[in-house]
Amino acid sequence: MRRSLIPVVALVVLAACSPGTASTTTPTSEPTTSTTPAEPSTTTSATAAPSTTTTLSLDGLVLPVARDEMPGNWREVLFIPYGDTPDTLGTSPGGDGGSVKWGPEYGAQAPDGSWWFLDAAKLRLAHFDADGSYIEQVEIPESMLVNGTYFQWSMPRIMDDGTLVAARFGDSTLALLRYREGTLDEVSVPVMAVPRYHDGETIYAFSFDDGSLWAVDPLAGTAEPADQMTGRDGSRFSITVSSGRVRVVLPDAGVEEDLVFSAEQVGGEVGFAIEVATDHEGGIHILLVGGAMEDESLQLAGYVLLGRDGSLRALDPVMNPFTESDPGTPARLGVMPGTTRPTFMVIGIDGVRVFTRG
Repeated sequence: MRRSLIPVVALVVLAACSPGTASTTTPTSEPTTSTTPAEPSTTTSATAAPSTTTTLSLDGLVLPVARDEMPGNWREVLFIPYGDTPDTLGTSPGGDGGSVKWGPEYGAQAPDGSWWFLDAAKLRLAHFDADGSYIEQVEIPESMLVNGTYFQWSMPRIMDDGTLVAARFGDSTLALLRYREGTLDEVSVPVMAVPRYHDGETIYAFSFDDGSLWAVDPLAGTAEPADQMTGRDGSRFSITVSSGRVRVVLPDAGVEEDLVFSAEQVGGEVGFAIEVATDHEGGIHILLVGGAMEDESLQLAGYVLLGRDGSLRALDPVMNPFTESDPGTPARLGVMPGTTRPTFMVIGIDGVRVFTRG
């Protein structure tokens, strides 16, 4: 056992509320991973780089079928293979007879461009340079493992001051592992909520009980109710997911809009989970992963970029993130520090890959 148990409602939606508006969530089941769809058409891809001002129509949005490879306007920037040596990431056996090799619990990029991974199999934090060169490791002591044995830390984030933060769930609290400048510790936050987004200083988490939004200060170990989230440019926003729809509210821009998706190939209603990241220019990056109601075997996956004014700047297909080695944690999407370039991480069967757009 090494996978953290996260309730479906927390995995499926990232939802917040604008001031004076109740938060709503609509859980959907995790999409199937057993079917590899035929290569579909590419009519839904937009190839404009994130820094351009190209605007796409919000009418008739189509959530793409997951590809076998990333589209041409994305490129691989990091690959860390699996292995037994310190300069590789570990895998742990799972599935029937241990035939499945589970990979790490994802990783996050630091302000200096390096990467930290939650290497569950090797019970450590693994640090690599931007080019994949191994730097160091930090062993997790027994006192920070469940029952002194199980690595249950997940959803890594690195704050603007360089502090690595990971999460684990207790009976009624959120436990945070913190590492910075040689100091590793753990703090218990008195709220049962799942971290889903951060702005570099505050982690925003959603309650297991009612989906309410909490602003967590990982350095102080405190949490307080929040009405909305804050982007890296300081602007406020909220995102609410319902069946086939992403509602975006940008109070500072006076924007309220719905992104309504149908499924590529088969059309009709879709259900999806999302991940969100922001950049210092006000861009809102969204990863959508789900399935088609008309054909539940059809895996859908797409990347969306919204401008600070709510304009749709990009809609790309992405590759299927659900490999046999994927732990299923919603920690695939990021933004390279100090840039507007999104990152997409895949825990593959042979190692971990990171892609960026443009």
